[in-house]
Amino acid sequence: MSPTSSASSTEPPSGPCRKNTGPIPRNPRFMVPNGRFSIGKRPKSTANRGFRCLHTGFSGTTMSHNSAESRTRSDMPWRLALALLIGPACWLMPHQGVAMILLPQKIADISPNDKVALVAAFSSASMVIGLFSNVLFGAFSDVTRTRFGKRTPWIVGCSIGSSLLLYGLSTASSIPTLLAWWCCCEAVINGVAAPMIAQLSDRVPDRWKGTVSACYGISQTIGNQIGIAVASLYLGNVRFGIRTFAIVAAIGCLASSAIAGEPSNFTERGHHVSMRALIRHFIPPTQNAGNFYKALISKFLMLASSGMTSSYLLYIATDYLHARNQQSILSTTASITLITGIICSLIAGPLSDHLSKVKSFVVIALLIMAAGSALPAFSDDDTLFLAGMLIVGIGMGIHASVDQKLNLLVLPNPDTAAKDLGVMNMANTMGTLCGSLAAAYIIGTWGYHELFITECLIMCAGTVFAACVRIERPTATTSPTSKNV
Repeated sequence: MSPTSSASSTEPPSGPCRKNTGPIPRNPRFMVPNGRFSIGKRPKSTANRGFRCLHTGFSGTTMSHNSAESRTRSDMPWRLALALLIGPACWLMPHQGVAMILLPQKIADISPNDKVALVAAFSSASMVIGLFSNVLFGAFSDVTRTRFGKRTPWIVGCSIGSSLLLYGLSTASSIPTLLAWWCCCEAVINGVAAPMIAQLSDRVPDRWKGTVSACYGISQTIGNQIGIAVASLYLGNVRFGIRTFAIVAAIGCLASSAIAGEPSNFTERGHHVSMRALIRHFIPPTQNAGNFYKALISKFLMLASSGMTSSYLLYIATDYLHARNQQSILSTTASITLITGIICSLIAGPLSDHLSKVKSFVVIALLIMAAGSALPAFSDDDTLFLAGMLIVGIGMGIHASVDQKLNLLVLPNPDTAAKDLGVMNMANTMGTLCGSLAAAYIIGTWGYHELFITECLIMCAGTVFAACVRIERPTATTSPTSKNV
């Protein structure tokens, strides 16, 4: 936060000022004669004269509390879009490759008879940790003030940390050690994810949120599918595969941060740091948050549905499809969803901006995914399974391109964007966790046919909640009221 000016001049500041007739706003921008700004306090040079400054056309450095609104509406943030095309893929690729393929393979190597139950246990433990760490890192990044901005320090530090932890994971030779390393990895990886997604709220004007969100969605699709495809190449050498992903996690996210070029936020309105303030900062939003929670529930159900199969993709290939070449099935599945996901994201994101429609795209995407997830229930034929993955890939591409835009439009308060997006990402953690646990029970009790039917029904339920969301579009001349935390 910028220091209060100590100018000795007694003249009132230039520009449109008026006699003070009421309390000072919580986040006014003051201008004092030496051209510096003081945020949140009345300048000493004007306090005795009772003047209060409104926003002026002063050419000096200014700082708006909502940086996205301070940008020209026609200004497409190309550097940030490129960074979000690289960054999410580089943390998600190692995460998904390890979580979906290499970790289950390592578990199967250590304890083949208990592999399904152990995968569910690993998912439960690690995702509970991820549940809290996502909100934790998001909240702390909200109150960070450095010359490198508030998101970059966390992205860089946690990227390096996750790389080191993945290396440690590769050395584990027992189930307890493997679990400990993986839980630590899950916690630190969320320190990359939460600040990175918050950049969409910080720096992207509403006009371009769909397009930049599509870049983020394409990156997610690339990370998910290439992570699975590359991991399948290392089924015979799990240790080397995990170490390869550790290098990707470090280099990719560092490159993304450098490209994004987040500016210093020393002059941004600060937060009074106290234990009470921190506790309040971790409380989920309660005001004007109805649509926020509808979107959260929809996302939770969607991820619970997709997590029912993604967590056991390796075992579906071996125990349900009885594939002789597991690597071929996994690679083909990843390639199909990757290609369809990228193409559909490239189309749906800009089209959403052009039509000013978000919810309609989300609903259509969920319905497409529901249809595709039901196909494998009719037969254990490889071709039918791949056809279902093709349809699911189309829906995933559309959803990935507009999902983050919907999340941003239902945020109750932009000042706590990372924290609230961290709460929203609880749907990722809890959805995948509940999907994994439900799948383990369904597979053990009934089988894989019932698994795919249940997946379809849950996806349909998520569609209903998405259809109930009502988006309140902000006006161009007003900004949300800031609140000190």
